[in-house]
Amino acid sequence: MSLLQLIHQERLPHIKDYQTSLFDPQKYGIKVQDVHFYQAIFRNNFSVTKSYKNTDTVFLNFVHLVKFKEIKNEEKEIKFVCDSLKKIVENAGHYEYFTTNQVNSPKYRMKENLSSLNGFVLDFDLQKDGTDRNYTADELAYIIFNELDLYPHFIWETKTEGNYQCIFLINQLSGLNKYVMLFESIAKRLSIVLGSDFAATVANKLFRIPKKNIFEYESSNQVYDVDDFKNLFEHEEINARLYQLQEEQKSGEVINFTEMQLLNSPAIKALEACEINDLRNHACFTLALFYYSLGKDKEDVENFFMTSWYERANDKSKFSKRFTKAEIRSCLKSAFSGRYAGASKEWIESLTGHPFAFSVYRSTYISQNVYMKKTELRTRLIDWIRENSDTIVSQSNLAEILDVSLRSLKRNLTEMENEGVLTVETVFQGQKRLGSKYSLMEQKKIQCVLREYV
Repeated sequence: MSLLQLIHQERLPHIKDYQTSLFDPQKYGIKVQDVHFYQAIFRNNFSVTKSYKNTDTVFLNFVHLVKFKEIKNEEKEIKFVCDSLKKIVENAGHYEYFTTNQVNSPKYRMKENLSSLNGFVLDFDLQKDGTDRNYTADELAYIIFNELDLYPHFIWETKTEGNYQCIFLINQLSGLNKYVMLFESIAKRLSIVLGSDFAATVANKLFRIPKKNIFEYESSNQVYDVDDFKNLFEHEEINARLYQLQEEQKSGEVINFTEMQLLNSPAIKALEACEINDLRNHACFTLALFYYSLGKDKEDVENFFMTSWYERANDKSKFSKRFTKAEIRSCLKSAFSGRYAGASKEWIESLTGHPFAFSVYRSTYISQNVYMKKTELRTRLIDWIRENSDTIVSQSNLAEILDVSLRSLKRNLTEMENEGVLTVETVFQGQKRLGSKYSLMEQKKIQCVLREYV
C-alpha cells in the first residue's frame, strides 16, 4: 500500500462529518444531453497535426467503449474503437464503460499508449465505501466547490442509486510518462480530499457510461488548467501526515541493509512478479537497473527476464498487448550501459504502489560522482539544509559533504533558488567571503512534492 493510499484509508471514515458540516448548496446543475457531455470531454482531440521535416502528419487518437461478457465461463472484454465524436454518440448506448483519456492505439488502452489526458474523473461509491454518505448531485457539487474553490464540469449518476462520477475538464496534456505521473498524483490527492474511490485514480481507468442524468455545473467553455490543481500539493493535513510517515520509514531504516532484505521487500517482489499497471518497459528497465546497482551478472539477469519474467509480462489476463523479447533486450542494454548509477526509488514506488525508502547505487558511481539522479541530489541537499540551516559553508565544502560534483551542486542550487525552493545568503567578514547559509521555503511541502511525482 502506498503512503497516499494509507492516508486516504485513514481519512475516509471521518469524511462524512467534515463534509456535512459544510452543507450549503448554492448552485444547481443543469441537465444536459449526452452529445453535449461527450463533445465537452473530447472537444477536437481525435486528430492532432504535427509538423516533421516540413511535412504535416495527422496522428489519430482513439476512445474505447467497453462491455464485459461471459464467454465459456470467462469474462471477456468486448470493445468498440471510436475515432470521432459521432461514433461515440451513436454507439455509447450499447456499452457499459468508456475512457475519458485517449490513446494512440486502436487496440490497447494501456498507460504506455496514452496520448491525450482530457480531465480528472472521480468515482464516488457513496453506498459501498462505508461512509454512509447520501448526497444529491447538487450537494456533492457544492462539497467539491467548498474544498477546491472549483466546481466539476459534470456529475453523472451511475448504475447504483446514489453513486456518482464527476469530471474536471482540463487543457489537454500529452500522454508522456512525466505528465501521466503528475496527472495521477493530482488525482490521488483529489481522492483523499474529497473521499472518492482511490483505486479509480489511474490515468487509463474505465468509467461508467452515463445511462441516467448528466448535470453540468461549470461551462465547458471554461476549461481548467492542470496548474489550477497544483495547490493540492500544499494541503497541510496531507503533507503533515505524509511527512510523518516518511520520517517513520526513515527511522526504521537499517544502515547495513543486506541484499537479501532488499530483494525481499514488497516493492521489488512486485516488480519481479510483474504486478504492475502497464508500463512494462519502465518496470523492466527499473528492475534491471536495480540488479545492476547490486552488481548482478548481466547474463544471469538476462536469463531471468527472458524466462520467468517474460511469461509474467505476457499474462493475457493482465496485459492485452504482447511484450517482446526485443523490448526486454533494449531495456537491459540501457540499464547495463553504465550511464545510470541506480534505480530511482520514486519510480519503484510509482510502478508498484509499495513504499521503497532506499536509494541503491553501484558503489563505484557514488565515489566517482559520475552520475546522480537529480531528485536524489536535491533530496540530499534538502535533508542537509534541514539539519544545518544556520551553518556557513562554501559550495566546494558542501559538495564534498554531500558527495556530489561541484558542477551538479551549483546547477541545482541555482535552479532551486529560481524555483523558490530555497534562499541563499552570502556571509562576509569584512571583505572576506566566508561562505553561504541556506534556508528552505516551506520545506515540508517541497519534500513531499519531490518525493511524490518529480
